[in-house]
Amino acid sequence: MKRILALAATLAVLAAIVITAPAGATNAAPKATAAAVTVKLKDSYFSPSRLTISRGTAVRFVWAGKLSHNMTGGGLPKSLARTKVHGTFTTGFSKGTKTIICTIHPGMVLKLRVR
Repeated sequence: MKRILALAATLAVLAAIVITAPAGATNAAPKATAAAVTVKLKDSYFSPSRLTISRGTAVRFVWAGKLSHNMTGGGLPKSLARTKVHGTFTTGFSKGTKTIICTIHPGMVLKLRVR
């Protein structure tokens, strides 16, 4: 029974990645056992703006404000550099310190530390 539940959880995470990840996403897939973390792109800031996670933790980016945003850096796919107002993107990250920015809004920076 535990194996079936673990398999179901893994499939759910993979399905979420396939549905939300743009073609060509190259970041590490999130671990099914890791907790998901949400980062919101609000009007001219990331919430939270600093984050420490374990390697493989799923990070879900949510466009939550009224303004358009993009994201670059941190090993994110280039497709996220396009400007948009609504949507989500879920990915995992490899070990290291990442800086993710919105090039439209000066000072809109997310510092992400992955252990």
